Amino acid sequence: MGVVSIPIPSFQRNQGDRARARADVTVAEAELEASRRLLDGELAAARSEVAAAAARARAYGTEILPLFEESLALLQRSFELGEIDLLALAIGRERLLRIQSDALGAQQDYFVALARLERVVGVDLRDHEESTR
Repeated sequence: MGVVSIPIPSFQRNQGDRARARADVTVAEAELEASRRLLDGELAAARSEVAAAAARARAYGTEILPLFEESLALLQRSFELGEIDLLALAIGRERLLRIQSDALGAQQDYFVALARLERVVGVDLRDHEESTR
């Protein structure tokens, strides 16, 4: 009599594919964590940039421009009274125009920073602000 035996590979349960799949999951988790940290850094930088640009634009609008406009009005009055010449008045106007240009630059910097933040977040923040009001 003869015995026929068939080996059953019970110890090999697709271990190579499972190990590869576990390694793929580990790599994907590491990449996800790296992406999250990168996004957190970009978000913090963009938020900081918006806050600084907003403060600068606000300072021009509430403090700097009003002071220069008041100074120009005083120069205009001094010119009308004959206390200063036309050149001094023109210099004052030129300075006001330069400050107004700087204020516009500050506004532009704010909107560029806001656009960068919106790109990082993936949401139009101006539309979001209006819908929450």
